Amino acid sequence: MMPRKSVPMVIAVALLLSVYMGMAAAVRLPTAVAPDCNTTCGDVKVPYPFGMGPPHCYRQPEFKLTCDRRSTPPRLLLGDGEFEVADIFLENNTMRVRSSHALNVSTSTGRGRWRLGADRVGVEPPPYPYVLLPDFNEFILTGCNVQATLVRDGSIVSGCASFCSATNDGQLVTGAFAPDGKICSNIGCCQSSIPIDDASYDVRIRRLDLDDGGPGPKVDVAAGGDLPLNVIIAETGWLSQDIATYLNDPEHSPRPKAGLRRVPVILQWAVPHGAATTDYDTRACPLDAARSICKSTNSECRDEAYYTLRGYSCQCKEGYQGNPYLTDGCQGTLFSLTALPSIPSVRKYKSFCIF
Repeated sequence: MMPRKSVPMVIAVALLLSVYMGMAAAVRLPTAVAPDCNTTCGDVKVPYPFGMGPPHCYRQPEFKLTCDRRSTPPRLLLGDGEFEVADIFLENNTMRVRSSHALNVSTSTGRGRWRLGADRVGVEPPPYPYVLLPDFNEFILTGCNVQATLVRDGSIVSGCASFCSATNDGQLVTGAFAPDGKICSNIGCCQSSIPIDDASYDVRIRRLDLDDGGPGPKVDVAAGGDLPLNVIIAETGWLSQDIATYLNDPEHSPRPKAGLRRVPVILQWAVPHGAATTDYDTRACPLDAARSICKSTNSECRDEAYYTLRGYSCQCKEGYQGNPYLTDGCQGTLFSLTALPSIPSVRKYKSFCIF
């Protein structure tokens, strides 16, 4: 015979399961994209509002992606193909893309540019739905006695300098202890955070002549101290000691396992809709934007108008998960039953974070 004390627990569990099964039966499946729309490219998932193929597979032209199936494995491409999409995150409207590792900086003029969209000289570009995510990417410089700055609208937003000295036998000193969380110590390479978002930045470099006229070996400033000059924008944490060593001495250092041809950066994206507001206090969306973009009734709309990013994003409400850009895309789960804290297995749903 079952002990009397266990009867209430059995009843409680039975009621809980009954409620949950009732909820599960009442859940409607989200309205998916058309069946002729591919939603994967290789091992990368492509959630709406992004899409490939016909126009009805994506929300608007800015979110059209291309799957290059000639590559092995297939590559998901953004825009003109300069950036390869590695991950798309709906939860915090970000994406990880990979691009050519070194910026094209002219050694004769000391100038270059990092960009997301195509440059159009003399034309003011429209609001671009992708920008470099502030504080999750960094500016990296390798070389000897050189300074590099990242410039936006004529103002410096990031920069650093890398120095080298020569030993008595003429060997360059390119390594030293770096501060916590950093690979570079400004000896042979340096790194700096990027605090302001944008879709393009100007890059400026200049050689530093540190010859004080004293005795001892000198570093050839004109030749850059015989170290390769690399200016890179990369996701924070990408740079390792192996990569830094290889960039400074590619002929004599083993090639790192991490690929150097495609360097990751983190982008933030937003859905354009009319003239985006700039209410920094509430980040509230106009009603027409919320209705047009966030299709799930269990979703919330956020204003993403920052420095250069103009648009909106959608998130599932607390206790729901899924795709807020689809009708019935945000589904409640057992995790939403937070009114029963005495059951340890029931936990409040937490927003996914990639960092």
